[in-house]
Amino acid sequence: MTVLHSSPRQSELSPILCAIANFELSTGSVDKLFGFPEGETELLLQGLHSVLRVPSKGYDGISSHHASFLDFLNDPDRSQIFYISSLDRRMVLARSLLKICAGDPKECSDLFLSRVVSNNLIPFITSLAPTAELCPLIELMNDEYILEMTCDLECMSSWIKNIPSAPRVLVERWEKYTTISSEQTSVLSPEFYSRAPSNAHAALSTTGADRNHGKRRGLRHSVHERRSAVTERRLF
Repeated sequence: MTVLHSSPRQSELSPILCAIANFELSTGSVDKLFGFPEGETELLLQGLHSVLRVPSKGYDGISSHHASFLDFLNDPDRSQIFYISSLDRRMVLARSLLKICAGDPKECSDLFLSRVVSNNLIPFITSLAPTAELCPLIELMNDEYILEMTCDLECMSSWIKNIPSAPRVLVERWEKYTTISSEQTSVLSPEFYSRAPSNAHAALSTTGADRNHGKRRGLRHSVHERRSAVTERRLF
């Protein structure tokens, strides 16, 4: 497509196109995702307004004017260097998202990225073939991000187990996440209240919130130690 080939920075467009084709992101979100200077994504996309809607203020998500443009990007014969569904492109996006999850959620004020991590990260990761290449980044994920996810944590746990060389501590950690998530779902479900209406609030306090708070605190401590160990290995 002429409009893409006319860009002076074609190699930098591909990861951006892959990101906005998979997730709803603003220009500011893409800057944060790939570590660009503020405003860089808007600059890179400035020649693509005929195919993309790029809100100038960055408060709204980038979107395609025509579904045919996304079809083009997903066709390797037509899009060539701009093909977005190759394993390399998807791995770059996966690594970038996982790096976001290594930070503190309280410091991530970007609503688009927070929504992507909460709702879409695990389905995206598990759509890839299980690979040990992502294990170090998964090990560094902040457990607060993980425990706030709305998607099925068991899928991620199973995905990790299918990696022959996955660290045992990582497998066990995600098994714990899955257990906590299932307990929270059980405690908050309508069936829980209908079975024991008179004791529902007490049970929620003692068997749900307090117990899960303790598990979360224990996990945060163990995760902190694990992340420190991984960092030390990388430094030395």
